[in-house]
Amino acid sequence: MSICEFLAEKFKNKNLWPKNNHDKILARNLSSEMHSGFANLRKNLSMNFLKKNLKFKKNRETLAEITRAKNIIENCLKKSKGPFMFKKFSIVDAMYAPVMFRFKIYNVKLSKLLERYLKTLLNMKEIKLWLLEARKELK
Repeated sequence: MSICEFLAEKFKNKNLWPKNNHDKILARNLSSEMHSGFANLRKNLSMNFLKKNLKFKKNRETLAEITRAKNIIENCLKKSKGPFMFKKFSIVDAMYAPVMFRFKIYNVKLSKLLERYLKTLLNMKEIKLWLLEARKELK
């Protein structure tokens, strides 16, 4: 999180956090939660860019964290009216993007809103580059 804060301060003109103070506080809190939480989700839906249709251990804790992450993203998208969690791409989207990719890799059922968000993320040139580089590392 300190790297995110450093970048947001260094590149203020990039608006890496939402401009509205209330939204900025919420985005920071949600980013911190993703940074330090969701241990079961991370453990049971590990990141693997080279595979598809993976299975995961569907225990109560993991399913609760999946639901929590989906609810957070959906609520933000509904409030902001998209295409990103706080209208424009920000640090919070960067924090939640890996979870969206896990949902894709593990075929987690997504609402139409979350499907659109995933598609938006996957169409970003920065995300495409990140995924390409990650795949290269894994080969």
